[in-house]
Formats: sequence, C-alpha cells, structure tokens
Amino acid sequence: MATAYKIAQFTVTASNTSQEAFAATASNTVISSIICNDALGATITLSVKKGTTAMQIVNETLASNASTDLLVSPIALEATDKLMVTSSRASGSNFVISYVEDTNSVSGQAIGVLADVPTSLGSSGQVLAVNSGATSLEYVDQSSGGALDDLSDVTTGTVNTGDVLAANAAGTFTSVNTLQELKTLLKSNTGSTTLTGDGSGTSTDDGRLDLTDEKAELKFGTDSNVELTSTTARLKSGVTELKVTETSPGEIDFVVACGTSGNETAFTAVELDGTTTADTASFSIKNGTSFFIYGASGGARLLYTGSGAAITLPATGGTLAKTTDIPASIASVFADTSPQLGGDLDVKAQEINTSTTNGNIIVAPNGTGVLEVKGDTNSAAIVLNCENNSHGVTIQAPPHSAGATYTLTLPTSDGSNGQYMTTDGSGNLAFSTFVLPDFAVGTDNIQDDAVTNDHILDDTVGPDELANTAVTPGSYTNTNITVDAQGRITAASTGSGGGGGSLTAVTGTAPIVSSGGNTPAISISAASASAAGSMSAAHYSYVNTSSAAYTDGGERTSKDLVLQVDAGISGADELIVSCMQDTTADNTNSNAKDLLGVSKGANDQVVLRGIIELSSLINGATAGRPLWLGTSGTFQAAAPTAQDSYARVVGHSLGTTASGSLVYFNPSNDWIQID
Repeated sequence: MATAYKIAQFTVTASNTSQEAFAATASNTVISSIICNDALGATITLSVKKGTTAMQIVNETLASNASTDLLVSPIALEATDKLMVTSSRASGSNFVISYVEDTNSVSGQAIGVLADVPTSLGSSGQVLAVNSGATSLEYVDQSSGGALDDLSDVTTGTVNTGDVLAANAAGTFTSVNTLQELKTLLKSNTGSTTLTGDGSGTSTDDGRLDLTDEKAELKFGTDSNVELTSTTARLKSGVTELKVTETSPGEIDFVVACGTSGNETAFTAVELDGTTTADTASFSIKNGTSFFIYGASGGARLLYTGSGAAITLPATGGTLAKTTDIPASIASVFADTSPQLGGDLDVKAQEINTSTTNGNIIVAPNGTGVLEVKGDTNSAAIVLNCENNSHGVTIQAPPHSAGATYTLTLPTSDGSNGQYMTTDGSGNLAFSTFVLPDFAVGTDNIQDDAVTNDHILDDTVGPDELANTAVTPGSYTNTNITVDAQGRITAASTGSGGGGGSLTAVTGTAPIVSSGGNTPAISISAASASAAGSMSAAHYSYVNTSSAAYTDGGERTSKDLVLQVDAGISGADELIVSCMQDTTADNTNSNAKDLLGVSKGANDQVVLRGIIELSSLINGATAGRPLWLGTSGTFQAAAPTAQDSYARVVGHSLGTTASGSLVYFNPSNDWIQID
C-alpha cells in the first residue's frame, strides 16, 4: 500500500545565510516537493549537504505572493543528510517540505510512494491506466492484441534477427535490416550499405551515409560530403573543401569557393605539404591569397609580389611595419626613381659600389655646385688605391693653420714628353717646356739664393753655360780668394800660408758634447722628452716599425694607439675596460657604451686601437670575422641576444697563435641595446 507522506515546515530568519531547513533521519528518505511562498518575492538557493560537502540543486527567483514548487523531480536523502536554504530576504520566506521515509529505493520510489497510485497491487496481467476522470491511475486489464502484423500500419514480411521497424514517407512502418548491415560492415570491413533519411537504404534524398570496404562517405545534399578513405580525408561543400592526404609526402589543401554567386570556382588558397625528409614540411599561401594579422586595434596585410626569392627574418628582435607606415620615398629604394635622403647618410663600415659590370659611380653636383670632401681630425684627403687596394696615393689639402683657400684648374691637355707643370699664379695650371735663355747668366739674371743643388741637374752646367771672370785658371797655394755677392770667385792668388797657430781647445754645444782640449772626445747625448739628441736603437726601431704594416702575427705593436690613464687602471691584463670609469666592460652593463680599451696590466695603460695577443682562445672565433663585447671584459664571437644587453663590435679576429688568439682591437662607435 502507499507510504504516507510527512510534512515539515521552515521559515527563514536571516538573509543570504545558509540555514538548515530539514535533516534526514531515516536511511532512505525521498523529498517529493518543496513549496515556497514569500509575499514580496525572494531569490532562493537549495543545497543538499552531505557531511561537510554541500551541492546546490536549485537557484530560483520567486514571484511575490505566489506558492512555487522548487523541485523539478524528487530528491533522495540518506540519514544525516541536510537540506540547506538561503534566501535573499531576512524573513517572510516560508517553506513546506513533503517527504516520505523508508522507501524501497533511494534513486527512485516504489509505486506505493506515489499518492495517485491505487493502494492495492491489482491482479496479474493488469496494467496502470489513467481513470476516466483523468484524476489518478487505476489497474485495468490489458487490451486484447496480437502480433505486429495485426497492426494496420505495420508490414513485417520476412523478419530476420536484428531487423528493426522503420517509418516511411507513407506514415507506415516496415521491417528493415539496415541496422544489421551497418553492424556487419563496421565489424568486418566487408560489404556495403547506405543509410538514408527514409531508412530504405536506396533513396537519394539529402541525408545519406554510404559505407563500403573502400571508403565511408557522409553526404547531405548533392554538394556536400565527408569522405574517408585509407589515404585521404575530405570535407566538402559545393566547390569548397578541406582535403587531407595521408600517404607520404602528405598534403592538406584548403579549397574555397570564389567568384560571383552561381559562377563559383574552386580555388586552392593554402597548401600544407609534407616532404620526403623527416619532420619537415612547407606551408604555401597561394598567389592571390592575402594573409592578414590582426591585433586589438586593427590588422596588417602580408602580400608577396616578388618571384621565387626567399624572405629571411632577422635573428634579433625587431618590428615589421605596413608599407603604408613607411614613407613613400624609402619604401623601395630600387623602385624609387628619384630617392632623396632625409638626413646624413652613415655608411658605417660599408662601401658604396655598383653591381653593374664595369659600371661607373657618378657624383653629379647641381649647377655651380662641387663635390666637397670634408676634413675631420686631419685635413681632407683622397686616396687613389691600386687594383688590389694594398697601395695608394693620397692627395691632401693643406692644414687649417695654412689658411689656404684657392682653386687649381688642370691643363686642357695632357702635355708633351718632358714638359713640366706650371701655374700662372691664379690657379691655372699648364704644361710648359723649359727653355734656357740665349744669353750668359750674370748676376742680374739670378735672384739671390735662387739657384741651389735642387735647381741644377747633374752635368747640366758646363763651361759653355758660364760667363768668364777675371780669375786666371790654375792652381794656388795658401790661396787668397775674393767672392762677390752672388758667391762667385772673382779673384784668386797664392798666399803666404797660415798664421802658424795651433788648436788649443774644442767645445761643443748641446746636444754635441766635447771632453775639451785639443784632442777631445766628441759625442752626442741621447734625446729625451725635454732635450734634443741622438736617436737610440729602441727609438729607431719604434720609428721604423711605425711606418711598417701590421702583420697577422701580432708584429708592429708600436703602432698601437695606447692611452696612459693617470687615475689608474685596475683591470687585469687583456680585459676590455671602460677607460675613464676604471670598470670592467660588460655587455649587460651600460658601460658597454663608454670609451673602451684593452688593459695592459699594472702600468695603467690601455690599448685604444691595435693588435692584441690574448693568452686564451676565443670560442667560435673565425679569422676576419667580427668580435663583440662579451661579459666580464671578454671578447665573444657571436652577437649577444639577451634582453637589455648591448651589442657592440669591438674588433675582428686575426686567427690564433701558438698559445692563444690574435685580435685587431678597434671598437665601433655604435652600439645597440636589445629589447
């Protein structure tokens, strides 16, 4: 018989506070309804608490002054389980809880639990049916019936194991073996079947699953399908498809419909192709496909218009800009037929050259403009190198102290053999031929001190070129001579000999030193920083090597540019230091931007530029390749990449020595801080 229901009541006493509304005492308790009423309406939350764990089952906002059953279906509780209630109102939320204890099942109720079920169990074979008043259930005898074939809308025919009834378009039911065929195909990979919308397996309506031993194809309409074979998988709708090929080298094609409505064509926009090399593939965005990258405030379009060239991104960080963000004058220097600079052009360590075979490099001033070469530390100079660029001839302007400003205009022709270049005093140069005047050279024809050894070639002045004087040719003893203002001997005669005296003392003026007396020891003192003198062997070696070339063996070190730091240098020998700050340079420190030098040890000197022989090898260094400032004053062969570090070229490797490395130290004036 039906189990009697019990009623529990509960009223909320605090707002937004979880309160115990009901506690189960029986091992099997079923709550069938929880009716809540609040005159002003409220938001109610119901939770079931098991031990210390609570699980929310209801959260609902009630209409004002309306009784509402908060349960959609009964809930089962075990002993000690609690029903917790939270209301948005501090008072006025009233609950009526209907429950039954000691039911036969916690996950459902016995029929006897239901209030609208007869208390008696009825007779054997009877079934529950709604009574004539549609107010409750009652047990009645089962209506008579027979086999499925007795039903007018069912046609079974020959029925086999696994057949099912399928509704058809006529509204009747027919036994079919489609499900059994599908089971056989999926299990054995043999045979074929087609599942369609009407279940007949033969129609060509819009929904269909075709299974064969070669492929599985799911279709909807005539222009869409999903096709799986042993080597490919394809998703297709009309002319748009995604096709995946599994056999190596594999391929994924993204095909989209393009064109006007009704004239669509299939366009393979993107391809992802495998290769015959393991773990490598190529991703191709086809010509005509635009690739956009979007950020929070807009997008950028990447479009390649070249032909077969590779685009390589830099190893270090940077920013790619849209072409619309680049000034038109520099967006493409090659394409710009009239490029103009917006500032000074710094070529750094690069050259200006041309790739055109035997091409000229032309500098063309405008109007009366000229090609001007500026000076800096030295006066401006132009070096004309040999074809190997190992020798050169320099044309240099006078120093600033000369205050020279003039123009030399070259001759209009290349002159003749033996001619020399002359000037007219106004800067106009010409080739001239030297002509000796057809008259004797006298004192009136030669300026004082105008003729020296540099002006008279050997054997060019003979008796025919000189006028006779009053001196009689011959030999004279103890000669008395007379010399005119031009230095010529105008009179000569034999004399009576010397005065008969003797040498009594010899003295010397610095840097010449005499020991005195008439047989002195004569010497020249060595030169010093404050006095002239003779050149020592060490000084000679220094001067001699200063004009010689460097070698890749570290020789000619006297050409090194060395700085003596009066304040002192504490860095160890061979370390790169900040000269003025007396700190060890480091690419993670801002002193990487300072005036750098290589410490020479304990003598407070640093090499600002020159050949450095290190006692250890530089890892990864290649002769002729640049070297960067490393950490703790060291050289390194690769540019730093760490964020906030400083990339600065400090020289080039010249190779290795028997005990270490050879470096040309020549730090760049430029540096880059890495973002």
